[in-house]
Amino acid sequence: MNRSTLTYMMVLAGVSCAASVALAANVVVPKEKCAAAWKLASPHGDAIAGGATVPVVLNFTIVDANKDGKVDKGEFKTACKAGQVQADEATVADMK
Repeated sequence: MNRSTLTYMMVLAGVSCAASVALAANVVVPKEKCAAAWKLASPHGDAIAGGATVPVVLNFTIVDANKDGKVDKGEFKTACKAGQVQADEATVADMK
């Protein structure tokens, strides 16, 4: 195996490891913190438009139950209580 191939494999391994660490940092928002998660995702209580950047992770296609292109408080609450809303561990720990 030549040096460039070995270097390439090491870089790939490092990227893979970093990606798995980043993914592992997200946890499901506990049911008792769903209201706080909604407040973070939509500080003014407005529906969340598709593609919007929010500090929680959700599968927009699944959460947008009525398929109107936005997630309202009711849809968010239902999804959160079903374990479909995630955030990084630090964000969840800070939720009040």
